[in-house]
Amino acid sequence: TKIFVANFVANPYPIILAVLSFKIESVRALVATGAKVNHKYERAEDTVLHMAVAKKYIDIVQILLGKFIALSFLAKKKLGKSAKFGKIFIFFISFCSANASIKLKNKKGETPYDLAMLSDNGKIINLFNQHQGKLLLKKHIGE
Repeated sequence: TKIFVANFVANPYPIILAVLSFKIESVRALVATGAKVNHKYERAEDTVLHMAVAKKYIDIVQILLGKFIALSFLAKKKLGKSAKFGKIFIFFISFCSANASIKLKNKKGETPYDLAMLSDNGKIINLFNQHQGKLLLKKHIGE
C-alpha cells in the first residue's frame, strides 16, 4: 500500500483523499501526524467520518473512532561487513487516537450516526454504539 502523507498536515485535504480512496494506511498515517478529523469540509460541511460512513468504509470508521498503534519508519543503517544481515531498520511506535466526533452535524443537520441509521448499516451502527459506551464508561469512572 502506498502511503501518502502531506508535508502540510494543517491542510485538511489529504485526509479526504485518503478516506475517499479507501487508503487505510494513509488514513492511519495522517491521523498519527495530526490530520483534522473533526473539520467540516466544503459546502456539505461533512467531516471525514461522515464521508467514511456514507461510503460504508467500516475499517476507516474504526480508525477514526478509535485508538491504534502507528509504526513509523525512522531510518535505515548499514552495518559493518561482519554483520549477518547488513542493515538495521529503526521504527518509532506511537499510540494514536483520532477522536472523530459522531455528534457533529453537516449542513443538512445529519450526524455520522444519522447517516449510518439512514443506510441501515448495522456494523457501523454497532461501532458507534460501542464507541458511545466506552465514552460513557470513561466519564463515569473519571478517566
